[in-house]
Amino acid sequence: MLMSFGDKHKGKHVGLVLVEDYPYFIWMKSKGMSNYKEYRKMLEYIKVIDEKPFIRPCMGVCNQKNTTTRFSMYHRSNSTLHYFCDYCSPNCLGADADKLLVGHKFDDILSFSRGNKTELRKNIKDYVCSKGFPSRKSEEALNDFFDDSLDYYDNSAINKRHPTNTNKLERYSKRKDIFD
Repeated sequence: MLMSFGDKHKGKHVGLVLVEDYPYFIWMKSKGMSNYKEYRKMLEYIKVIDEKPFIRPCMGVCNQKNTTTRFSMYHRSNSTLHYFCDYCSPNCLGADADKLLVGHKFDDILSFSRGNKTELRKNIKDYVCSKGFPSRKSEEALNDFFDDSLDYYDNSAINKRHPTNTNKLERYSKRKDIFD
């Protein structure tokens, strides 16, 4: 779905605006625009992102053997996200447990960033990339990423939609191998 209004984002994919300028949706809500179809679609896209598995390897002591299930960052600092499996402790690399925030959903990113728009944008991009957000942001790639009906573990579904896109097929095949 494309944004249908505004000078700044008109014609852009709602998912791209969500990832690159989430504060825009905060502005929409503050202006009473939460009933707009773009705002509702953004909420749907957040659910789609949260349901996707992490594709980043665990940074803990398991030597990247286990599936990543959560992320951490330092409280009140402009730190990057670090990814861990259920086996590894987020403070296993020497982090101070009292200053560490641990999350696993989009809303956790929002609460950890505490109004700092620069940190919020950076962490949202990092989070969605850890879920497989496409580096090539064409409308087709964005639609594929946000299409919650596409089974990312079923290679036949990818073949039917994109029979010539072997890179995508290989990438999702690797994801399946992680969970075997």
